[in-house]
Amino acid sequence: MIDLLNQIPPTVYVALFTASFTAIATLTGVYLTNRANNQRLKIQFDYEQSVKEREFRREKLEELYLLFKNRVYVLNKLCLLYLEAAKKSSSYWETIGIEGELTSSKNLDFNRISLIIDLYFGDIKPVYEEFLKIEERAEDFIRSSRFKALSAGRFFEYSLGDTPGDYSSKDEFIFLVKSISTEADRVFECINKKASST
Repeated sequence: MIDLLNQIPPTVYVALFTASFTAIATLTGVYLTNRANNQRLKIQFDYEQSVKEREFRREKLEELYLLFKNRVYVLNKLCLLYLEAAKKSSSYWETIGIEGELTSSKNLDFNRISLIIDLYFGDIKPVYEEFLKIEERAEDFIRSSRFKALSAGRFFEYSLGDTPGDYSSKDEFIFLVKSISTEADRVFECINKKASST
């Protein structure tokens, strides 16, 4: 056996060694190239995912901003309408008609605001809940105004100071309207902070 190995010329050994070395080097090169490509693809995938997530969050923030802006607009408009009606500057039926037009808009999906905040922006929720408390007080005024108008047969037979609830004077009602703006500004500020950090 050793004699047989001795009879093989050295060039064959060199050729075998060269072929083995070339094969090992080629396989190592392929392995390293694949590994580098996998790392590059993972980095690219992670980057694309983060871009998509940022775009998605920005779209949700834009939607939230527009929905909330519409909500604040409608609420302020309704409060001002009823304030005008209380001053007897406009009629009850005019006010009810305008209220119907305002609230029938397709862009007033107020439940969607809560949904977006609950699912994506939970840290805005405490500020939004403060706004909802003020909004509830405004809606109490609107409900009591409607009830009083229906029971009296005409809108605001009584002065604004006679309305039930927390609204013992025009000044208190105006304070309520200002509170709506203040709380709305706080929510808008939170949305803007989210947008600038996204």
